[in-house]
Amino acid sequence: MIRGIYTSASGMVAGQHRMDVAAHNTANVQTPGYKRQSVRFAPFLDMALVRLPDGQAQGAISGIGSINLGAKLDALITDFSEGPLQYSGRDKDIALDGKGFLVVAEPEGEEIFYTRAGSLAVDAEGVLITASGHYLLGENGRIEVHDPSRLVFEPDGRVLADGKLIDRLRIAFFDDESVLQRSGEGLFRLPEGESESSESGRVHVRQHYLENSNVDLAQEMADIIVAARTYAANQRVVTTHDSLLEKVVNQIGLVR
Repeated sequence: MIRGIYTSASGMVAGQHRMDVAAHNTANVQTPGYKRQSVRFAPFLDMALVRLPDGQAQGAISGIGSINLGAKLDALITDFSEGPLQYSGRDKDIALDGKGFLVVAEPEGEEIFYTRAGSLAVDAEGVLITASGHYLLGENGRIEVHDPSRLVFEPDGRVLADGKLIDRLRIAFFDDESVLQRSGEGLFRLPEGESESSESGRVHVRQHYLENSNVDLAQEMADIIVAARTYAANQRVVTTHDSLLEKVVNQIGLVR
């Protein structure tokens, strides 16, 4: 009975995790470059059930199944599929049509991040920065354009300011994108021991466009409904077990 309470409570926690992730996806449905998350659960304390030999007879122990104490959060999975491109008309908006990530650096320090959000601006020093304030990197480092009257991003990644070639965008590719870790503000970081792919993929830079979130709002609404019903069902089971436990404590064995 106590085990049933813990199992149902873990189901409530799982429902809450699923609800939180779906709500976060929904809140970012219009965030450029946002990548949808999903949750994966695993059994909590999975244990084998076995059949022992009868009496004194010699025999092998045989398995008859397994049992666990509910579910636990196993991982948060990021969906790196491309979002739809939307025309913005801004010269400093770019999107990647294909695989790959823009490479940016934090304003103070040397840590490198990766992003698909291409809403850019020019800071007081004339350097291209992202909406989060990170420096956009080219093959030669920070890209200094000094706020030209005409800024052009060629499909092959070349950056031209007033007709003059400034640099070429540094675009990173990965053999397994799932190794990337989320870092907030549409940024991802590469964990220690991992590296970018040595081979470049096929990608085109689209100026005047932004990549929208890859969140499917209808799917998130369905996930929120399922999560809410999962939570409510497990809550009722906890209440039922609590009622049974009360009767066991207060009525069974009572001398009348």
